[in-house]
Amino acid sequence: MREAAILYQCSVCKRKHSFERVLYRKGTVVCKQCITAPPSRPEAKPVKPVQQSLQASNLVMFKCQDCKYRFTLRSNSRIARACPYCSSRRLDTLNSALNSLVGSS
Repeated sequence: MREAAILYQCSVCKRKHSFERVLYRKGTVVCKQCITAPPSRPEAKPVKPVQQSLQASNLVMFKCQDCKYRFTLRSNSRIARACPYCSSRRLDTLNSALNSLVGSS
């Protein structure tokens, strides 16, 4: 009587392979094809710098003077300008420093 073949799923290409065609590498099961020639990955989208995204979206960056937490709010937000962690109203505005950095480059 012949036993059913057990198939293992490759963690890279997600195909199922027999025991002879897979290896156990770095805690995952990888097929021999993916080890010799890994499949091509789509290129990642370029990431926008933080300064440009802050200017474009009309955000204001704050830093709490008490707990040093940094956060952003929209300039026309109805949320009270207080630290979301310690509720302190002693905040520094960091956008002026960012604008000078962006303007100089």
